[in-house]
Amino acid sequence: IRSFGECGRFNDGLRYYFNTDSNIENFLKNFLNSSPYIFDKLSKFYINSLFHKKSKSCLFTDKTLFNFMILGVLKLSFPKSKFIFLKRNLKDNALSILKNYFADPYVNFAYDTNDLKMFIKNYKYISSYWLKYIPQDDYIFVDYEKIVNDKKKSIMDILNFLNLSWDESC
Repeated sequence: IRSFGECGRFNDGLRYYFNTDSNIENFLKNFLNSSPYIFDKLSKFYINSLFHKKSKSCLFTDKTLFNFMILGVLKLSFPKSKFIFLKRNLKDNALSILKNYFADPYVNFAYDTNDLKMFIKNYKYISSYWLKYIPQDDYIFVDYEKIVNDKKKSIMDILNFLNLSWDESC
């Protein structure tokens, strides 16, 4: 499994294929008028931007913060994809966000408690919307506190969800 952190490259593909730099109306028009093959092109664009060389495995993670907004597009582009949602105590999460500096201008909500509350509200709303359309076998919620308290069991649960086996060398 390769980790690409918060690479945001899928958004580059969205901008290229759906003209997301203009406005939401243009994006929706382009999205709704697109043919199904566009999602295959989008996934290839994304994979090619990540894997510069041929790879034996195509298992990877991308924890880009705003992926929750495009879960449906991700699922259409990667039909075999699985999603892991990390849940954390909201107060601990908010404190962690508020104490950090983020260079990304799209994360300016992180410096104001009211903006952060609105972001969390929107996150919950948008995620719950998309999850109505994604099979339950394709996503899992993992508690941050459980990972901290019982790392091996939590990792085993995630590996089982992904149909992967434990490897002591990892």
